[in-house]
Amino acid sequence: MLTPLNNDLLYLIVFGPGFGESVCLRIPPGHWVVIDGCSRGGNSYPEYMLSLHTADQLHAVILTHPHLDHSKGLRRLVDAGRYERLGCTPPLSPPDDEDDLDNPDRDLNAGVTEDLLHRIWSEWISRPGCRWDLLRGRHIQVEDAHFELFSPEPEKAQAFWQSRKAGGDPEPNEISTAIRVAWHDLRLVLGSDLERLPRESGGNACASSGRA
Repeated sequence: MLTPLNNDLLYLIVFGPGFGESVCLRIPPGHWVVIDGCSRGGNSYPEYMLSLHTADQLHAVILTHPHLDHSKGLRRLVDAGRYERLGCTPPLSPPDDEDDLDNPDRDLNAGVTEDLLHRIWSEWISRPGCRWDLLRGRHIQVEDAHFELFSPEPEKAQAFWQSRKAGGDPEPNEISTAIRVAWHDLRLVLGSDLERLPRESGGNACASSGRA
């Protein structure tokens, strides 16, 4: 039997790494934030976890950067559309030629990230209120939890997408997010695949102080 979650506590649940990396935050009294996907054999671990806890308050779905091991497993959560916020480092325009996604010769895994980026872009157009640009200085409030972005810099993100649009092969880790979550006297810093966290973010890849 699944142990019920305490409505007074903040929960951090991690899946992966290796075949996907996902962080799920449950903020009292029951708001969920899913950061990146984690999938194996066609199963989305965050989606399964949400179903186990009958989560009906999905506040945000976030893609920290366009790498397969982070994008795989998010598409169905995005398609469900039950979130209030959909976060991504914003492409300058629709990511690639959409017709190419239907090419039967295209490698399945190679198209997962591009397909998800198109879906995010489509959702931003149809539901502009859900858009959350993951850029330094942006923030949102979820009940008593405050989410603040320390990476990527807008200029770095713009250069990445310009290079990609021009046919280059920039490193997606360079635009990984660093998100600081403040909840009462607890501080979490989630650095996705950044090699170095911004000093002012306040910790290491997943650092905390205070009560958990």
